[in-house]
Amino acid sequence: MTFLKYDITWRGCGIMTDIAFRSLNGLWSVDQLTVEAISELVRRARAFRADHAHGIPSVKLLQGWTVALAFFEPSTRTRLSFQTALLRGGADVLDLDVARSSVQKGENIEETLATLSALAVDLVIVRTRDEDIAAYREALGGTPLINAGFGRREHPTQALGDVLTLYDAWGTLEGKVIGILGDIRHSRVAGSHLRLLPRLGARVVIGGPEDLLDRPHDPLSENIKRLPVDALVKEVDALIVLRLQKERLSEAILQRTREGDLAPQQYLQAYGLNERRWQTMRSERVVLHPGPVWPDGEIARSLLKEPSVLVRKQVTDGMWMRLALLTWLKEQWSCESAHSMSVDQAFKTLDPSLNMSV
Repeated sequence: MTFLKYDITWRGCGIMTDIAFRSLNGLWSVDQLTVEAISELVRRARAFRADHAHGIPSVKLLQGWTVALAFFEPSTRTRLSFQTALLRGGADVLDLDVARSSVQKGENIEETLATLSALAVDLVIVRTRDEDIAAYREALGGTPLINAGFGRREHPTQALGDVLTLYDAWGTLEGKVIGILGDIRHSRVAGSHLRLLPRLGARVVIGGPEDLLDRPHDPLSENIKRLPVDALVKEVDALIVLRLQKERLSEAILQRTREGDLAPQQYLQAYGLNERRWQTMRSERVVLHPGPVWPDGEIARSLLKEPSVLVRKQVTDGMWMRLALLTWLKEQWSCESAHSMSVDQAFKTLDPSLNMSV
């Protein structure tokens, strides 16, 4: 049964459950995904993207799903990316308007999530400044959850989209040196990349303001090589630039963003990707930034239109990767249901026209 012209095919429950464990009740960390599963997601995202480029309409693989977006922090790219992916896939979308919800009356996030679960949605996609994933999963009962950015912890779908962008650049991450530059301490994107990139064969180095490199809540960062910014940009094949997470900074550090080394022009010269550093980078380098970009802060404004600065491509790739993830998870859960049925029932679920009875 072929769904998409460009190599998205129904692979059957046996293969799908071989490439990731069968109880994947949502995604909150890249640690949940096997390397094989990540390869499948890249393959699938590329196929969706190729179909779109050739004018082939999206197949509604998410039809019948109702998905809630529960973003308790501001978001442009991630929220719209998920929403676009869900609509392309044919899902019904509930976009919780937090500003008009009972959160404004004092309702806590757990109760809001429990309400969404009580509405029998199939999936909840959550962004929050808090980090208690276990409490949110408990509040949702059995309703699956996708982490769209939890505090300083992780942002798995951003990292997966970035991996697609990097694979497009090189075909492999094996042996590549990838630098992460900026506010490592408070970045959930860094939290996912520090886990994901080494598993795919890359070597990761970090740099930026010295007091923003440690992640006390994340021991994994202790073993990552640190370099001065000038040395780092010369060594890397790709540079992932991060913004200052002002909404998470202490008052003492915030003061430095107004009149110290973290103020815009001072930051660019001390820690950012300015034109001088750009000229010292490898000729085949690529630069990523999860956004929003702080022009003339983290990256010189003049560099943003350089062909190897892939900020816009990241947005596009992130949407296709999220569509790949959503359809893949839906198939995983369809396989879970199929395994609990008889063979005859399972085949009828996948295609009602099939009848295995004899």
